[in-house]
Amino acid sequence: AKSIGKGIHPDKVKDTLYKVKDAWGSKVVCHGNFIIGLPEDNYETLDTWIPWIEDANCPLDSMIFTPLGIHPGSLMGDNYEKYGYTLEEGGAPTHPIWRNKYWSLREAQQFCADISSKLFHNGRLKVGNSDIFNMINIGYPEEDLIGKAWKDVDFAKLKVLNEQRWEEYKAIIIGKHIV
Repeated sequence: AKSIGKGIHPDKVKDTLYKVKDAWGSKVVCHGNFIIGLPEDNYETLDTWIPWIEDANCPLDSMIFTPLGIHPGSLMGDNYEKYGYTLEEGGAPTHPIWRNKYWSLREAQQFCADISSKLFHNGRLKVGNSDIFNMINIGYPEEDLIGKAWKDVDFAKLKVLNEQRWEEYKAIIIGKHIV
């Protein structure tokens, strides 16, 4: 992210995350957002930090991988060529299809899908911050969520709880005459 004027040195981030987990353990959920397709990122640079994320001792509980979005009106969107991007035909005006010397938007999207799927299936992807609150709000017990891998979530139970909460909500808002 340094190439776009953002970011803290990865070692400092990792050190801070380990300190947070050491201090609070499972009382805190550490989350990471990762943008794929930044100007100087390539498969080799990803190979330097993806193994850390995959490691069971990584302090991150949840993470999201998203492909870079180049949006008109943003610093990068208005200067995409300066950052080494070209825009291709076929994208929406607000979400152009980009390419740089390492990636295309579609390759970044596929990488995000692949790493997310891998982390889901190996249990490294855990229920994260806003998801915990959303699931508690529909009645999923908090103690069943902290540190829980997404692959171990009872989605049938989640669906039932969500449907029950929706019916309760309708009864409160619309009244007791629910069809």
